[in-house]
Amino acid sequence: MIRIDVRGIPEIQRKFAGLASDLRGKVLASALNKTAAKAKTEMSRRIREEFVIKAADVNPLLSIRKASARGNRLEAVLEAFPKRRGHRSRNVMLFGARQIKGKETKRLRVQVAPGQWRMMDVLVGGGVSVLISRKGGRKLIKGAFIGNQGRTVFIRTGNGRQIKAVETIDIPSMFNTRRINEAVVRKIRTELAVEVDRAIKFHLSKP
Repeated sequence: MIRIDVRGIPEIQRKFAGLASDLRGKVLASALNKTAAKAKTEMSRRIREEFVIKAADVNPLLSIRKASARGNRLEAVLEAFPKRRGHRSRNVMLFGARQIKGKETKRLRVQVAPGQWRMMDVLVGGGVSVLISRKGGRKLIKGAFIGNQGRTVFIRTGNGRQIKAVETIDIPSMFNTRRINEAVVRKIRTELAVEVDRAIKFHLSKP
């Protein structure tokens, strides 16, 4: 979560000197909300520069709580929510998952029907290849496979009779990556002053 607030920023506060209280509230709300919109765009861009993920998967999970010219709401808030509330991970299928066939064969006992088993030559050594970070290159998750009609990457656990979904970092964790968060905060500090000036000029020019 990033809170955008003009309180405690002397150079911004000085811009409000001499403004009527009702005008100050309108200017403040307008500047905060336009800055928050720019911060959301910057956050999406920064996440997509570092992680191999589409805007369509990022933007719906970034939310703005707008400031209001009425009441005591003196801040706008930019935050990210996981697709599933309470979860901070996401299936690796999102990151360009590709099924990689094994290059070696192994004689295994395979269940071909309920209660029916057969010895078969099965390809082993493969898995699922994913690309999460643009700087990290593709990674092979050995033994993983794509299921759920192409929507989920799984891996077998224990004796191989059970499976679990393979998950990794989700949007809220990307949001809170230190270097991304700091870059967005720098953008906010720059744009907030610009938007305050624009809002003051706009409201003072109105008859």
